[in-house]
Amino acid sequence: ISHFDIRWENYLTRFETVSVALFYKSFENPIEEVTRLGGGDEISFFNVTGATNYGVEFHGRAWLSRFFGKSMSRFYIDSNLSIIESSVELGEEADNMTSQERPLQGQSPWVVNLKLGYENLVAMTEASLLFNMAGERITKVETSGVPDVYEQPVPMLDFVYKKTIKEGYNGDKWDLKIRIKNLLDPEFESTKGDEIEKRYKKGRSIKATLEYKFPS
Repeated sequence: ISHFDIRWENYLTRFETVSVALFYKSFENPIEEVTRLGGGDEISFFNVTGATNYGVEFHGRAWLSRFFGKSMSRFYIDSNLSIIESSVELGEEADNMTSQERPLQGQSPWVVNLKLGYENLVAMTEASLLFNMAGERITKVETSGVPDVYEQPVPMLDFVYKKTIKEGYNGDKWDLKIRIKNLLDPEFESTKGDEIEKRYKKGRSIKATLEYKFPS
């Protein structure tokens, strides 16, 4: 892999920042998962000749008090948007692949990440809502005229909570952490041409941990 990026950053405060980056990545012989017809639609792996990804990334982080006043002084937003142009170079050995011009398998044309955070240093409490969504991407590369399979965009939302229950003078402490994944529980959908190949839900999950840090 060869890559480069050009980045501009502006720090509004020690915490708040705005940045824009242009990037380019070149891949040599990346591996893709290919479905071959016959014999139960066998799944195999194939090295295409090359691939390129390039685009722009925007990032910003700020306290909400900047926009809504002191009542929101413990809340902040952290956001990231990437716009990506992707293409693969297949080579002569890949003539049987259905799409001769397409993005790299698994690469979305855009990705959005948003974080709404809360931080209270006095109460030793942190919480955040994490949102993620990505554009449609190829999950199965098909051959012999069968359309490639695309996973459609779905919104993902997680919640994370952290509370220091007890902190000692010598550095030891107890932390309670709770993470709830997939709050929205959206329906995932994969399409093959004009047809829906499958629909499914992943379900929600909750994980709670109690951690102890020994004295330093």
